[in-house]
This record gives sequence, C-alpha cells and structure tokens, in this order.
Amino acid sequence: MIRNEDGLLTEYVFVDVADLPIGDYVGEAQHELQTKLKLPPGYSVFWSGQYETALRLRHRLMLIVPITIAIILFFAVLQYSSGGENHDRCPGGSVLRRGLNLDDFRA
Repeated sequence: MIRNEDGLLTEYVFVDVADLPIGDYVGEAQHELQTKLKLPPGYSVFWSGQYETALRLRHRLMLIVPITIAIILFFAVLQYSSGGENHDRCPGGSVLRRGLNLDDFRA
C-alpha cells in the first residue's frame, strides 16, 4: 500500500509473525536489511506497529521503574533510619525492650 505521510510517499509492508517474538524478528530483519540492502538517497526504513508500541513502553518503563524503586527505598530509609525512637510510640515497644512482663497486661 502506498500512501502520503508528512508529504512523503510511504510504502507499508505488513508482516505476520506467529512463532517469533516481534523484537527478535525486527532485530533479525534490521540486520538483514543493513547487510544486504543499499537504499538510495532519500529512502528510509521505519518499523511500526507492535514493535513501535513495545519500544515506547520499554523506554517509559526504563524511566518509571527506577523512580518507583527510589521512592520505595526513600520511604524505607525514612521508616527504619530513626533507630529506637519509634519504639516508644509502638504499643508493643515496652514488651520488646524489657521482655514479657505480665504486669504490662493487667488493667
């Protein structure tokens, strides 16, 4: 199918990849095109569809996952860096520090 996209004539080639992951197929196809195909000036090859979507998702996750891990570690450090200060506010803190004492449970 030939179309006009951004003022340039565009040719689409549809590929159905059943047994191979799309990333592996595109990697192999790119290698084959680079080694065996000489494009004239003004011509280019772009990969779209599921591959383009997966690539955008991968880049987004490479940003979001480290930020999320950093936030979790930040809150963990805040929670556990105070040493023994939080034990006074903890209801079971006196039992943990002094051992089990039955007088602590009597009204």
